[in-house]
Parts: sequence; C-alpha cells; structure tokens
Amino acid sequence: MILGPIKQKSVLIVDDDSAVRRLLSVYFKSCGFATLEADTGIKAIEISKKEIPALILMDLDMPELNGLDACEIIKHEEKTKKIPVILLTGSSKISDIDGAYRKGAADYVIKPIVWDRFKTKIARFVKL
Repeated sequence: MILGPIKQKSVLIVDDDSAVRRLLSVYFKSCGFATLEADTGIKAIEISKKEIPALILMDLDMPELNGLDACEIIKHEEKTKKIPVILLTGSSKISDIDGAYRKGAADYVIKPIVWDRFKTKIARFVKL
C-alpha cells in the first residue's frame, strides 16, 4: 500500500497587523504547524473553506469584515463549522467577550499576549 504525503496541520492567523501575524506564525511554526495568514475577515473565510485549518486565531477589529462577523460566518458554514476560532483583541470589555462566544468563538485572548496563558488556551484545541 502506498500512502500519500502526510498533510501538516495548519493554523490560520488573521490580523490586519503584519507584525502580529509574523509573531504568531513564528510561534506556531516552532510548535510544528504550517501557518496560513490573512489580513481581513473576508480572506479568512476564503482560506478557511479552502484549507480547513486545525485552528483559526482572529483579531476582533479589522477592516472590511471584523473578527466577530467573520467568526459567525465560519461557524455557520458546513465545511468550516468545526474549526475552533479564537478571537484576539486588545479589548477586555465584557460585552466584547460575550459577543465573541455568542458568535461561536471557542475562546478569547486579550492582547498583549501572556504566553503561558496563551499556550494553555491553545493546547485545549491543538496538540502543541
């Protein structure tokens, strides 16, 4: 029996700040993941349908389509609804956190990232 190549699990990093995308990409690559990047919610939806990543990390505040609305769309699509979406934001307002969970987010991380806490949250969804 000949097996095809094993596809590396991927993480989709969605943020309009390229420095944040780079930082998270380096982190996940060091954990053995392939990384995909998008700078808008619209691109995140397109990539998630095509690539089916193991996890999506998405900024809340982005141009064109914010993270909350993109999360809601991803969670309602049959092909992508099982992908855990973790929203990243600088906001610690209870209304934003509640809104994230109402839209289907699996978790919520407040920037700046506290790496020990971040790793614990991520490990609930993918093996690091």
